[in-house]
Amino acid sequence: MGTDIQVSVVIPTYNRAGFLREAIESVLAQTYTNFEIIVVDDGSTDGTQELMTSLYRNVRYLRQENRGPAAARNNGINNAAGEFIAFLDSDDIWLPEMLSKQIARLSLNPAAGLVATGYGLFETGRVMTEMVVLDEDDLADARRGNHYKNFFATSSLMVRKLCLTTVGLLNENLHYAEDWDLLIRLMERYSFEYLPEVLMLYRSHPTNLSTTSLQENMKQWQKVIDMHSSNGNYFNDSILRRKRLSWLYLNQACAQRGNDPHLEETFMLESIRAWPLWFPGRYSFFLKRLGCR
Repeated sequence: MGTDIQVSVVIPTYNRAGFLREAIESVLAQTYTNFEIIVVDDGSTDGTQELMTSLYRNVRYLRQENRGPAAARNNGINNAAGEFIAFLDSDDIWLPEMLSKQIARLSLNPAAGLVATGYGLFETGRVMTEMVVLDEDDLADARRGNHYKNFFATSSLMVRKLCLTTVGLLNENLHYAEDWDLLIRLMERYSFEYLPEVLMLYRSHPTNLSTTSLQENMKQWQKVIDMHSSNGNYFNDSILRRKRLSWLYLNQACAQRGNDPHLEETFMLESIRAWPLWFPGRYSFFLKRLGCR
């Protein structure tokens, strides 16, 4: 690694010792090498500290009392030496060219505040079950400032540290949608770059923070929606708020698929009520429920 660190990789973790090692190894396997790794342990009790002190003595290891993922990421950012901050959740994995391609893209556009990539979903091993790469319509919405959903996976993001200093760090009062809140603030002020290829793998497992505590999840997302729904233009703000609610309900409906058919139907209906003018598949959902083909 170089003496003048260019990229600080911030890995927050909480009781993920079984996954953390693979995340760290995916960073160490990067073709780009001018980076530091900062693991922020948010009060783990599962042997994470022992793992770090025995195997990864050259990785910066910060331990704090349990205060949530936003506080852990902020701790890492505040201790980062790099010009760029790259986020990696401790249960996710980077492919080897992640950092090199992100640095190359940001070097081509000094005005861009951040770069994101496509990603793949996986459950075991590294076999992808789904690829998520934004299409041109989504990118156009994002570039127009129509941030009605969380367009980017947190572990696919690289951000200029100066931009974080300008817009502020993550909101530590949020525990579920803190990454989306930060993205909205960044994308309202800075242009962004996007690499439409899978360079990160998102691990789907039962203890994903995003899949736990549905009621609290919804409450936190709605809090972010309300925080960013009063920018001065009542008509535009009202439309954007309805789109964000619609997307939130649609996501929750999809999360209930195969688990709770009644809740899935309830969220799907709420999505239509909030914004009926898009995603025709929501209507097909109800037609199929009625036995129509």
